[in-house]
Amino acid sequence: AALVAQQVGSHLSRPTQDSATLAAFEHTRAAAVLGELTPAEVSAVARFFITATGAAARRGLVANTSQPWIAGPSGVELFAPPKSDVLAYLDDGGAQPPRH
Repeated sequence: AALVAQQVGSHLSRPTQDSATLAAFEHTRAAAVLGELTPAEVSAVARFFITATGAAARRGLVANTSQPWIAGPSGVELFAPPKSDVLAYLDDGGAQPPRH
C-alpha cells in the first residue's frame, strides 16, 4: 500500500501535458462557460440556498433530522448549459450562455 501511495504521489506532483492543457483551459472562452464554479460563485449559491430554505451550512449545525443541510462545496455544482448554446457561443460568436 505504501508503494502504491508513493507512486501515485509522485505521479500527481509531476507536471504533465495534461496539467499544461488544464492550465491553458482555465483562461479560455470554453472555461468561461464550462469551467468549475469559482469559490465566490459557490458561496453565493450556498448563501442563497440557506436563506431560501432555512438549511444548515453543514451537517453539524442541523437543528433536527428534517432540516436540510449543504454537503460542503461539492454540494454546489455547475449545471452545464445546453450543448447547442455552448457551440453557438464558441463556434459562431453567439451570446455567452449563463452559468447556473
